[in-house]
Amino acid sequence: MDATGLDGKRLQMLLDSGSLLQTLEQEDANIGALDSTYWLCFLAVNQHRSICGTALNPCSCGCEHFPSGHPSCEVDKFEQVMSMMPRGMVVSLGPDLGALKRIWCLAEISTALHMDRPIEFSLSPGMPAEMKTAIAAGQYVAPQVQGCEASDPADIARILQNIESTLGFDRFNQEIGTVLVMQGPGVTGYSSWRGSQPPARWQELQARFNELPEEEKHIWRARDIASFDRAKFRDALSNPNRYEFTYFSNVTKMTIRVVGLPASWEDLKIKLNKGIPLEFDGEMLSGMAVHETIGPGPKVFGVVGDRVYYHDAGVWNQYISCTPIAIRS
Repeated sequence: MDATGLDGKRLQMLLDSGSLLQTLEQEDANIGALDSTYWLCFLAVNQHRSICGTALNPCSCGCEHFPSGHPSCEVDKFEQVMSMMPRGMVVSLGPDLGALKRIWCLAEISTALHMDRPIEFSLSPGMPAEMKTAIAAGQYVAPQVQGCEASDPADIARILQNIESTLGFDRFNQEIGTVLVMQGPGVTGYSSWRGSQPPARWQELQARFNELPEEEKHIWRARDIASFDRAKFRDALSNPNRYEFTYFSNVTKMTIRVVGLPASWEDLKIKLNKGIPLEFDGEMLSGMAVHETIGPGPKVFGVVGDRVYYHDAGVWNQYISCTPIAIRS
């Protein structure tokens, strides 16, 4: 779907009718699909040099194996491959989202993130409706990398050791989870659309957004994905002045981890309202420190002591279920 620019239903129809190539040749002037190049590891990498001859891959070819780190090993060169891929990577997710349970997949997503390469998530047309609904509602979270799988146990140990000695498990999992929330298949476009609407309670806004045609939602979704500044998010995770907390979202029915940096309330009102008094208005509460959210969560939040507040249509409301996270220096 990423290469063709076609939606899942039309792509499946063309595949079933055997007319996909003819359609691409006819429409190629517009989408350039036949000029696109994709590097597919399962085709480009000789897996016999690394993982065959095991219980999971019972091949008896006798090919010489090369461990990770060896110049002739072909499965550990992802950074070199990514450096030659300015258009980034496509994460193709099967019906069971099994790719997100593979440690190599999460490591590759992390590499693309830190090399500032675009990451596109493509959902399988055969995915069960209930799974798609859950993802669209933001209910799917990437598994912890410590519980992921690989064909070679040595790869698991090596990748985990590298993560632990660099980013650490907590930050790695947070970054992967944030990319999925902000740029993954669950992005709906609601955040960007909400910024274009007159102020109203979030329940009313959410109901109005749900009634939009799918074509319009797709446009807002693209804007949502493009608006997330991944470099700014990574920098915020290293800022000693950041404030972090978790809260339970009644919309997505999941726990959200929020990262915010101190900001001027007056400056934020101008920035978020684009100079016109709209959704973000009113005064701060006594003793409140205001933060701008970098990543998932409310656009702004306020802190008074150990209490955290969200802002909704000119009113500060305290989170009922909220847990501040201690910042380690």
